[in-house]
Amino acid sequence: RNIRFNLFPMYETGVNNETVLQTTINYIGMTTEKLSTKGYEFGPADIYPPYTPNPLLVVITMIGAIALFVYVGQMLIPMPKHTQLVAFFGISLVSIVVFIVTSGTLITQIWALSSAVMAPVGAMIRLMEEWRRYDGARPLGATKATVLALFYLVIAALFAAIGGMYIASLLGNTKFFMEFAIFRGVKLTFVLPVILVMIAYLQRFPLWKGR
Repeated sequence: RNIRFNLFPMYETGVNNETVLQTTINYIGMTTEKLSTKGYEFGPADIYPPYTPNPLLVVITMIGAIALFVYVGQMLIPMPKHTQLVAFFGISLVSIVVFIVTSGTLITQIWALSSAVMAPVGAMIRLMEEWRRYDGARPLGATKATVLALFYLVIAALFAAIGGMYIASLLGNTKFFMEFAIFRGVKLTFVLPVILVMIAYLQRFPLWKGR
């Protein structure tokens, strides 16, 4: 971003027997000199060029986010394939209609939030399924366990990165760049994945069954 005047701290009292205004001007001038030695250029700020992605590509990305939601959802609430397909196509149809009828800001935020939650949860559930394969009947050596842990870490990170790519694709436009629209689900993305992973863990390793 360009450095704006209103991003500088304003002095409440002057220093060196100067007025508040003169102190602030001197501070900005000193900052300008230091930045110019680093190669920065100064002048009138340019207008941020508008960027709006292709709506068709946004819809395709949104459908991918819906597929991720259904895929991870059936890991938490088992459902037959027929139900999964009905849920996927039904939710996709409703979301596309909402995207077309409205500005698309709210529906893209909803699926960006879903991606931010479901991608890491899906990664952890897939790891849990691998853990169930090693139920203690086949002890692992330290070397093999370390190699498997690193391998699973890479796979989980790549799986979770899908959510990040969906978020960037769905919210990558001028409205969010310039904060005309604000993504409201940041705090929820820290809490909800932990809760869902805990539920998934207890489903697979129930403590009340001696596990």
